[in-house]
Amino acid sequence: MDSIVVKKTEACQSGWELQSKKVKFFVTENGGQTAPVLFTDESGKTISPYFLSPWQTEGKDLSGCPVLVPLRGDFFCLPFGGNGDPVNGVTFPCHGETATAKWELEDSAKEGEVSQMTLKMKLSLTEGEVRKRITLKDSEEAIYIEHEVSGLEGDFPIGHHAILDYPAPGEKMYMAADKFDMGMVHPGIFSDPVNKEFQCLLPGAEFDDLTKVPSMFKCPDTIDCTTYPMPVGYTDIFAVFRKPAEKPAWTAVVFPERGYIWYALKDSAVLPGTAVWNANEGRYGDPWNGRTSCIGIEDCCSFFAGGYKPSIEENDLTRKGWKSAFTFSKAAPSSIKTIQGIARIPADFGRITDVKFTSEGLEFAGENGKISAVKVDWAFVK
Repeated sequence: MDSIVVKKTEACQSGWELQSKKVKFFVTENGGQTAPVLFTDESGKTISPYFLSPWQTEGKDLSGCPVLVPLRGDFFCLPFGGNGDPVNGVTFPCHGETATAKWELEDSAKEGEVSQMTLKMKLSLTEGEVRKRITLKDSEEAIYIEHEVSGLEGDFPIGHHAILDYPAPGEKMYMAADKFDMGMVHPGIFSDPVNKEFQCLLPGAEFDDLTKVPSMFKCPDTIDCTTYPMPVGYTDIFAVFRKPAEKPAWTAVVFPERGYIWYALKDSAVLPGTAVWNANEGRYGDPWNGRTSCIGIEDCCSFFAGGYKPSIEENDLTRKGWKSAFTFSKAAPSSIKTIQGIARIPADFGRITDVKFTSEGLEFAGENGKISAVKVDWAFVK
């Protein structure tokens, strides 16, 4: 098997590029953050769904919050969240070493239609090692991502932090999720005006309908969190939680003008929560400077973005019977998996009304009766 990874620089960050016939995938050396990622079909039409932060070329000193240095696309967080509170004398960087420290390329190979690379990181603030495996298949517009954690003991919040482009002026984007068991807005103040940040959703409010999430205002008293852009000038987090199920849990966003669906699949027994970070400007401090619009689809086992200490202690989720931290054991490695991919759609597809799991992959049903089928091995995440 021949090595097929290229070391290069993209958007001012050094990293590695893995390519199949339909996907060109770049991951940063610093933080293991994904983007740009290009999906190209047989006609040559290219889709690039992931967010790239606008300060990459500005030379800002972001050493105080290293996750912001390469900020882009998807990355694995261990521990997930802010992590500002020390535990047993240890303070982790925001979203952990896996999202901020340097990765090493361990190996890469292509066999048949499958291309794969493995990165590794020795954790320095705890015991343990993490391997990041990225797999692409020539016939699919999908990315298979696995993080194998070994030698780590104890409870830690974890998550994938996929950040997507926001709809441009005049565009619409529709978010959809499979049936969830509980919905909640981030408890407490997430965007503090003291820090030049603002939010519009009601802290700690529970909901069972994504189109009617309680707001901080009397008019409107609820906000439709399936239709984007949401109100300009606010940055919020809300989450939906699913119990373990036979099939993977899914979340997806539709870009009708751009002709595609981005989707993510996970095992809700491992990652019960999906935190949605909606940033339509709303942050006016540096480096955000009121110019950043994006949406995070963050599959996690965490107390929202609270970080290590709030997640391992009793909190609003654990009191309701939900796990907010994943238990690692030195006795055996743990594997956290996700699939992220795209589905092409016609202009009149509309919103997603249903998703079916088939022997070949997924079938997305649109509100106007159109079906978009994609080939993907969804059993990978189970």
